[in-house]
Amino acid sequence: MYRLLSFNGFKNGRLKKLWKNKMPLELKVFLWLAFQDRLQIGSALKRKHWKGDERCIVCLKKEDVNHIFFDCVMAKFVWGALKRL
Repeated sequence: MYRLLSFNGFKNGRLKKLWKNKMPLELKVFLWLAFQDRLQIGSALKRKHWKGDERCIVCLKKEDVNHIFFDCVMAKFVWGALKRL
């Protein structure tokens, strides 16, 4: 009933696979929050009238989920390091 009322009966297959995965629960919750665009990042905190800076502390660009995972120089470094494994 909750799914029907909140998502109009829509089931996200990616999230279903996420919960069945054998990774640690903390990582599952983190990824679920990222998929739902619910991470507490600069832009989301600014909408809640947070007094801090909404920019990334590494590269000083506007922080959003895409920036954290793909656009930031630190994210690019991590992805590059993982690619070499």
